[in-house]
Amino acid sequence: MQKEIKASVTSSLIWVILGSLGLLFLLLNLPSALQKNDTIGLVFSGIFGIILLGIVIAFGHLAIKAPQKIREKYQSIYERYPELTDQHQLIQEKALVKDDFNSLYLYRDALFLVKKRLIMPVYLDEIESITLKIEWVHAGNVKTKNFFLYTKNGKEQQKIGLGIIDPNKYQHLMTFFEKVLELKPDLVFQNEVESK
Repeated sequence: MQKEIKASVTSSLIWVILGSLGLLFLLLNLPSALQKNDTIGLVFSGIFGIILLGIVIAFGHLAIKAPQKIREKYQSIYERYPELTDQHQLIQEKALVKDDFNSLYLYRDALFLVKKRLIMPVYLDEIESITLKIEWVHAGNVKTKNFFLYTKNGKEQQKIGLGIIDPNKYQHLMTFFEKVLELKPDLVFQNEVESK
């Protein structure tokens, strides 16, 4: 939990610092633009100042609120599974079904995606179905196909990214969900990858 909080706050604070430096630069150049009666410089300084101020406020707010939301998420995990308090490795060690390749684990009645400092639970008793899909993802100029798990609870849907398509990844996912369905036969699993 602490690692996830630290990473979230650090990334937000980096943007706050960069935005603040940009604002400072604009403030230091403002007297020069005023002295030269540079209308275009003043307009662009105002526009960029507003944008940078928005960045500073948004990421500052995120740096303050993120730790609270992360604590709430972990608190819900700890209330449900008190043995996991400060012992997250138990998810991997005592999982009923393991997929180390995709970092997916069935621990008691929940699926856990465990990636470095991130733990994402999906409580099976709170969802109606799980769907495996392929979607295009844009990262800059690069466009890749990725696996996603969609969990559905009424009208609510949760999307969990599993990474770039790979035949081994797909094989491990299918083996994992076959074993999960043996243990949890009432779970509805839809594979939309087969149709593509």
